[in-house]
Amino acid sequence: KNGRQMALPAIPNELLADIFLRLSTSEDLIRASAACFSFRRLVADRAFLRRFRKLHPPPLLGFFDYRGFHPAEPPHPYAPAASAVADDDLNFGFLPGSSLDWTMREVRDGRVLLDRPGRHEPLFKETVVCDPLHQQYLLLPPIPGDVAASVAVQLLIERGGFADCFLVPSGDKEEPDATEETSFRVIWLVVLENKPVALVFSSCTGQWRAITPLIWSLPGLQLSTWKFWFVSRHYAHGCFYWISGASTGFQVRLKNCSCLTSGGWSSPWLITHPVPDIWAMMWPSRRQAKAGL
Repeated sequence: KNGRQMALPAIPNELLADIFLRLSTSEDLIRASAACFSFRRLVADRAFLRRFRKLHPPPLLGFFDYRGFHPAEPPHPYAPAASAVADDDLNFGFLPGSSLDWTMREVRDGRVLLDRPGRHEPLFKETVVCDPLHQQYLLLPPIPGDVAASVAVQLLIERGGFADCFLVPSGDKEEPDATEETSFRVIWLVVLENKPVALVFSSCTGQWRAITPLIWSLPGLQLSTWKFWFVSRHYAHGCFYWISGASTGFQVRLKNCSCLTSGGWSSPWLITHPVPDIWAMMWPSRRQAKAGL
């Protein structure tokens, strides 16, 4: 009545965050953040970015196999972005030495784990973890000498064993900390007839650390019957499964998996037991109370 214009109340940051989380693409989020300083400050917050990335995973540009990188093709929605990534950028030419020396072992969470025979110790390979899209890599330090020596002696005695090196899956926490976004962990596992040896490398510390205590029970497992060239590793519901061409496989359960994915080291366990070797493996999902294939 008095002609004065009433000011609209400010939109709470919590409501703004919910609105921005509903934007369909990261490009739209960038445009919104350019509108004003308060929007830009909210979008730049690490907690908000973690929530946005969880709802909007990075675009799928393609996949790797033993032959190299295969970009997404039309009619895939990210085919244009995939075509912008030149094959030369993803051939691991940025790694030390010749790219032909490296063998790709695993791809997980946008990182690639590769190895090559060691110069002086062919039994223990050089290992590197890299981000091929940004051409960044970290050469992992050698396995500690005392552990390497004990494993080498035991392998000579038993004349056989199984070894594997693999990336630890990212945690599934609702609000992972900032270091978890850029850090990674690698497990080095050697299975002998009488006991396993397991180490974890953390990019935060730059060191290998033994996984202790180990609970080990594999009744009737005979590694001498394994066809190691047919061994395949699978991951489901916090458990790793190794299946060979023989009649049995085995499971390794990271019972305290949060210890390995959140940076803590409070008594992680490895619990192992045989599983049948069948072409179609069924693993029950306790969290969702249903089976997974």
